[in-house]
Amino acid sequence: MFLMFARFDFRSSDLAAEDKNYFDNHVRLARLLPGVRMYLTGKLLATPHAKPDHYRAVLFGYDTAEGGLTSLDCPIGVELMADSAEHIVGTVVSACEGEAVTSFDGRRPGQPCIVAALMYNLADRADEARVRSYRDSNRNLPGLCGYMAGRTFAARGEQPDRDWMEIRIFRPDVLRGRSLNELLSLDESLTDAPRVYCFEGEVQI
Repeated sequence: MFLMFARFDFRSSDLAAEDKNYFDNHVRLARLLPGVRMYLTGKLLATPHAKPDHYRAVLFGYDTAEGGLTSLDCPIGVELMADSAEHIVGTVVSACEGEAVTSFDGRRPGQPCIVAALMYNLADRADEARVRSYRDSNRNLPGLCGYMAGRTFAARGEQPDRDWMEIRIFRPDVLRGRSLNELLSLDESLTDAPRVYCFEGEVQI
């Protein structure tokens, strides 16, 4: 599976108007892009690691890297990019090509969710068996309904500054009585220089 995780801001300070345009126009167009298999969007949250560096984030999922990198090369993509140029600034894109450790099956449009993107380098001591054990243990995180991981990938002209990315998708009720730190923790014996982003939003596709 090929995943693209993007963070961005709106040009206008009128966030209510920008949010309305985003869902009425931008999201409507993005849902029509060829090859999109999964599309989640929401507002970034503060995490134990950092304050939000942008207002919104979006996660796209495709079957292949080629499908993801060429999905905008169509009339719908041209219209979508025009809307982005008019309303969106500061977009930062991260991408990875990897495996669905836990497939996010059964999702439906409008379904609320919490999405975490964790980017890091693997420590020198992290062999394949330990990485597999680490990922298998993450399957048991409370409220987890989707989990993907793989090597990062250059996307939209941006070179990755970390070698690996994980996407963890949770039910929104998981935060009742739990902290984000519990859900977003990384094995420090396996990972170096982590970056962690999280948004609360909903499924579009």
